[in-house]
Amino acid sequence: MPNHITNKIEFYGEQSNIDKILELIKGEEECIDFEKIIPMPDDIFRGNLGPEEREMYGTNNWYDWSIFNWGTKWNAYWSNLDKANNTMEFDTAWSCPIPVLNKLAEMCYEHGVWFTGMWADEDMGNNAGVFESDCEGDEYWFSYEYAASGSDDAYEIYIELKGETNCVGKDSDGNWVHYDCDNCPNANIC
Repeated sequence: MPNHITNKIEFYGEQSNIDKILELIKGEEECIDFEKIIPMPDDIFRGNLGPEEREMYGTNNWYDWSIFNWGTKWNAYWSNLDKANNTMEFDTAWSCPIPVLNKLAEMCYEHGVWFTGMWADEDMGNNAGVFESDCEGDEYWFSYEYAASGSDDAYEIYIELKGETNCVGKDSDGNWVHYDCDNCPNANIC
């Protein structure tokens, strides 16, 4: 079972252009479908991937292709669109889909739209970061940055995306601390 990564994107630009982007990337069940951004080739093996299938298809399978081209093994899931704020949240397996976001930045650039966002792993204070795109200039621009594991930035991103938890708090210096069960001051309410 993977760690679930929560990703949040906020779009900016003229509303009609943002609406075009949201329609272009919308899936049948989710508000973002990676196949609409970076389509998986038709010749990829898409079935269960056991040892026999690995031998038959090698890396020409959905798993290896997805990791390489999307940066995560599955398409987006558990997505939500807040149309009033042009904000989208979705989960991915193990990692933020950096290649997908890079291609999305290119698509947005073509429509005069840009975005900012962040991601956080369910492993509090680890595998978190921020990203942004820009649509000014002669070509699109996309950038991302990982927050250092255990840093205040990583915990703040986690709290913003996943919500408050009794397992973290601030120490006397104002820095975030992740409590383990043995030293948790909130153990009586967990």
